[in-house]
Amino acid sequence: MSRRILIRMVAAATIVMTVTALLVAIHSRPTIGRGDFDQLRAGMSRAEVETILHGPPRNDLAHPVLVWMPRAGGRAVSARFGPASPAVEFLVKEDRPRGLPPGRMASAADDFFPDARLQGGRQDVWASPTGLVAVLYDGEGRLADRYFSTVDARPPPTVLGWLASRPAAIRRSMGL
Repeated sequence: MSRRILIRMVAAATIVMTVTALLVAIHSRPTIGRGDFDQLRAGMSRAEVETILHGPPRNDLAHPVLVWMPRAGGRAVSARFGPASPAVEFLVKEDRPRGLPPGRMASAADDFFPDARLQGGRQDVWASPTGLVAVLYDGEGRLADRYFSTVDARPPPTVLGWLASRPAAIRRSMGL
């Protein structure tokens, strides 16, 4: 093997490894989970909360997921939460916040603490495929309340998956 070919092979391998390392670094943001949530304590500053939750509020979801949204009185309802969006779609009409026009999605940042809505302060939301954390800061910027929801992050069905399911559905409908 000539020296020239060897140098080209080493250069190609180096380029492939560098590109792979960059892609892994870009797509490997820490996920938000119950362990992170359990570290949050009342009275923490916003900077402390962001350190524990691996950065500023964000939505790392790749597709719509189902989450639990607290409602006034402590009841929780399921809702659809979209990727790269602070909006929430309630699955049942009766669960929608009062005064929300039909066809509009609710803002998640305003809806995780329904009992505290009139008290002021700021709400932030972190969402990842492993969990959703919402925090409420008081008027002084200190952590006043926190909320955690599990996330049902099953990917949406693909066209090929749907087509593959049709023969089985037809056989079931015919009692075969």
